[in-house]
Amino acid sequence: MPIVEHVSIHADMFSIELDKILDKINDEMFESLLVQISQVIREARAPQIATNKQLHNRLIKLYYYKLYKSLNEKENNQTYMMFVLSLLAEIVRQHQEVKLPFTRKIVLALLTFDLESFDQSEEGQQLLAILAVLLGNLAKQGKLVMRLKVEHQLNEGILQLLSKTNHIFALQILLKALKILQS
Repeated sequence: MPIVEHVSIHADMFSIELDKILDKINDEMFESLLVQISQVIREARAPQIATNKQLHNRLIKLYYYKLYKSLNEKENNQTYMMFVLSLLAEIVRQHQEVKLPFTRKIVLALLTFDLESFDQSEEGQQLLAILAVLLGNLAKQGKLVMRLKVEHQLNEGILQLLSKTNHIFALQILLKALKILQS
């Protein structure tokens, strides 16, 4: 059997068991699986993994509770946090029907990035594109935005990102998100 087929079959079996696995493992074990999960998602081998709501919840919680809250404590947290956010953005990019489970705290955390520290480097622009994808996903969830009472903050955050980014992809997402919020 070719390796690609074997990996695809393995990914399908893994996705069937993902809910059971995510229920039973602690955060440390979840983090140890992230690289493998990331590879499966980035290579689009098993869409059922990328669209798993429990996985989205674990990633969002990992971002906020473990990484964002301790950002100043550990130097390598910023790189790891960007990895987690990029994984969430990749899920949304590949599966536009996905609605990430944002909370008010998480939205406000996403909007607190120091945009003045972003330069025009490729890395800075990639971070802006990641934020654009995540905020675009939130903007599509109008009822959630209203329930969380973050319309004003989201609108201002999108406008700030628009002023900083020069990637066409990010600009398109941000303009679409702004249009959705204005309607």
